[in-house]
Amino acid sequence: MKNSMCYFLDESPLINIFQHNIKHLILTIDIKEFTSLSYIDLGKNLLMRIFNIFLNLIDLDLNQNSIESRLLISIYGLSSMTCYSSNLVNLSISVNTFDDCLCLLDGRLHQLRKLCIVIKKIENSTLTKESLVKQ
Repeated sequence: MKNSMCYFLDESPLINIFQHNIKHLILTIDIKEFTSLSYIDLGKNLLMRIFNIFLNLIDLDLNQNSIESRLLISIYGLSSMTCYSSNLVNLSISVNTFDDCLCLLDGRLHQLRKLCIVIKKIENSTLTKESLVKQ
């Protein structure tokens, strides 16, 4: 993973090719490489980088075949501008909590038509509690 990340740096000449030509992306991640990062860091860094590089991306698959090796991403608490795509139509992702799922449906992915999601923990949502208090 460390060696392949150099291709996704802003200085890479491949970025210009990726930005406009890649529309379908299946990303397989070895979760052993990310033991020191939190879910929030991964959500912030990985998704932001993907959405900033692949400007015409319409299909993104971050799920893995094995449940044990799934990388859980958390975007709860991140600005909708941090994790935003105007083109994404299909998304397959594993998230940490139900709040992460709700964040994906808050309008930041306004072209989204198909969402396949694995949620690690479904418990009382802080987002639905906040909206109930406001009403």
